Amino acid sequence: MTQPPPPPPADTPVEVRAANIGARAVIAAAVIAIVAAVVGALVGGQASAAATNRQTDQQTQATNATLQAEADRDAKTFIRQQLQAAAAKLIDDSKSANRQEADLVNLFSSPTFDGTRWDHVKKQDALIVQLDVVSADTAKLQLLGYRLSNNAAAGVLRYHEGVVNDLTSGALKGNCVMPDEPEFGDALDQTVNDRDAYDAAQSALISAVQSDLRLPAA
Repeated sequence: MTQPPPPPPADTPVEVRAANIGARAVIAAAVIAIVAAVVGALVGGQASAAATNRQTDQQTQATNATLQAEADRDAKTFIRQQLQAAAAKLIDDSKSANRQEADLVNLFSSPTFDGTRWDHVKKQDALIVQLDVVSADTAKLQLLGYRLSNNAAAGVLRYHEGVVNDLTSGALKGNCVMPDEPEFGDALDQTVNDRDAYDAAQSALISAVQSDLRLPAA
């Protein structure tokens, strides 16, 4: 910092002394102004930086919120797509099971059916395998957590479990089935009656899935 000039000699005229005092006052004022400007710049810079940081934080928070909302929507959309795919597979596999059930009913109902042959046993084994497929489809669909679709899928599975049980147990079980026995006819009639519920079970599933898919994704 500039050092102030030394005081004038004692014999210096009054006018010179006054001029020197005025000069020192000007220098001091200039120094004070410079210091004030520097301090003001520092304080203003800090305030500006703080404001910039706050703005950056707010922008970051807004961006993160937007990204999170988009991720949530994408996840829900993905799950809905999974529901649609799972329901389509269950419906198709249920139709396959229904065809196999109908094939067995027709075989048992044929006037030429021979209960001592293995034809019906092979079909029964294949039907049991298909029931396992329907059961696995139902479990996968229910993992997605849609209440209406879950309940309807369970109804489809219960239907097939009942019909498969009709066609593979009691008087219709084994490789020595006697079509002339009353129990055989009763079991076959029971199966035919139970199969009447197939269309209702399928329709309920389709309706439930459509309802769940209409729910908002966000």
